[in-house]
Formats: sequence, structure tokens, C-alpha cells
Amino acid sequence: MSARFADAPPELAELIAGADHVDVKQVRARTSLRGFLAAFISYHPRWLDWLYVLRAGLVRLLGMRQEHMDMAPLEEKDVDLTPGGKLSFFTTELSREDRLWVGVAEDKHLAARVVVERRPGDHGAAVFLVSTVVHYKHWTGPVYFNLIRPFHHLVVHGMCRSVERAFP
Repeated sequence: MSARFADAPPELAELIAGADHVDVKQVRARTSLRGFLAAFISYHPRWLDWLYVLRAGLVRLLGMRQEHMDMAPLEEKDVDLTPGGKLSFFTTELSREDRLWVGVAEDKHLAARVVVERRPGDHGAAVFLVSTVVHYKHWTGPVYFNLIRPFHHLVVHGMCRSVERAFP
């Protein structure tokens, strides 16, 4: 397990074990975990709509289902950290109040998890580690993910930057 996850709950070891893709981004922000997640999930620039249109075509081509993308802006009070609760198109899989959230989006081709861990920082800002953990389940998993990977990095980077701007 990565050193970045060394002091995280033991349940993360299970989620990360055997992952086909893991990437981690670090963000500094003056907010709670709920505030971070609300701003993170609410990121929705216009150009993202075009990516979802292209994604819909790719999904159909690979014979996968298109899940409804709820892009309504969230407030901190709207963030459901209850396991089994929904946060946009993610299902909360694991949470520790103001410390850790794991959301999963799963289909027949892959399981993608977003792990957001809040750690103490300095000067009043917390450090958030935002990890993407992907496990392929079918031959279409790596095909799909490798096609969207460059966009995934752009989108997640944009989501992180939007939180930094909201909570400097």
C-alpha cells in the first residue's frame, strides 16, 4: 500500500489491493470534508457537457449502460456520508466523519472509486488527498478507461482547483 495511505483506515488496503489504476492528487483548502465534497462534486463547466456527450457514444459502442449524471450543485448540508447513500453518481461505500469518504461508481466493465481523505494542514488549511482507484472487471474496462484517462485527469484536476478557489 502506498505511503500516502499508511495511516488511513485498514479498509483502504482492501480497496487498493490489485488496483489496475491509482492516481492521487493533493489539495489544500479551508473546509470540512463535507464542504470539500460539495464543491468537488458541484464542479461543472460547460465544456464538461461535451465530454459527457462523447462519453455517451463510447459507452453505447462498448455495450455499457449510461447512468444518469446528476449534476445539480450541492451544498455542504446535502452531502450524505452514510454508506449506501448517493453523492451524484457515486454510492458512498465508506466514510469517517470529517476524515475520509470513499465513493464507488460500478458497472460491468470496471469499478471506479474516489477516495477523499482530509488530513490536518498548517495555517488553517487542511490537506485533502483525492485518489482514483480503478479495478477492471471485463476486457472493455481498460479499453474504456484508457480512452477517457486524459480527460479524467483534466476533470479531476479541475474539480480540485475549484475547491481550492472556493476555500483558499
